[in-house]
Amino acid sequence: MAAPPKYSGLITGTAWMLGASLFFALTLVTVRELTQTMSVFTLVFIRCVFGILVLLPWLLRHGRGALKTTRWTVYAIRAVATYSGMVTFFYGLKVVELADANAIQFTGPFFTVILLQICIGERVGLDRWIAICLGFAGTMLVIKPGFGVFVPAMMGIVYTAFAYGASNAATRALSTTEDKNAVVFYMFAMMLPLSVGPAIFDWTTPALSDLPLLGFFLLIGYLSIHCVTSAYVHAPAAALTPAYYIQLPMVSAMAYALYDELPDPLTWIGAAVICVSGYWVARGARREG
Repeated sequence: MAAPPKYSGLITGTAWMLGASLFFALTLVTVRELTQTMSVFTLVFIRCVFGILVLLPWLLRHGRGALKTTRWTVYAIRAVATYSGMVTFFYGLKVVELADANAIQFTGPFFTVILLQICIGERVGLDRWIAICLGFAGTMLVIKPGFGVFVPAMMGIVYTAFAYGASNAATRALSTTEDKNAVVFYMFAMMLPLSVGPAIFDWTTPALSDLPLLGFFLLIGYLSIHCVTSAYVHAPAAALTPAYYIQLPMVSAMAYALYDELPDPLTWIGAAVICVSGYWVARGARREG
């Protein structure tokens, strides 16, 4: 018997999100490997160039008119936030245990909610504020300030979560008036000039041995975005959040198998609190939307 349409969409969306979670987990591992021999600035620059090349066929098909906009300030803020967040994230992955980095970056949606409240007055209910506070408490358990092993680069990952939260808030604001492909194109196009100078200053020419992994990194970066977009077409964010958070055990398993990194109990507890809080925030967004 075929599943009812409602559940069929949920099953399809969940399958897409599980694929995205796998690709995101693989991205963390490939970044860890690539940044051992390549500079972070070089890697971010190459990713920007690749993002533009992927969207060139769309631009050639629709012409420059598809890029018409009056919202340059929002685009510029998003480009700065995304670029700086990507740099700190890639750097953090060099030294922070992968499970810790993955758990901390899950706080990005909390920053998105806060910034949308501040910038455009989007309503946030009391239950979502409680969930946000619990999420940050979970982050403190992962970071362990004042006890345990504290890595300063973890604060870079926290900044990444904030920067990506700002980028997501800007994307949400832009999506009300802009073409979705133009929104993605402008992200990479405006990040490119930001990345050129640092990349030239700290350029690392990829070795031939790096090229297969670099190509894989670019491919899974594209596939992860495609999977996330397809997932949200079929099901709401709140329903897909558990599949998104399956990244944590995926990343932990990969980190243990490849680097013998095993998260301590506080990391697991903190990550669980972050995931539950994130689900509650997504659920609240669905109710209030």
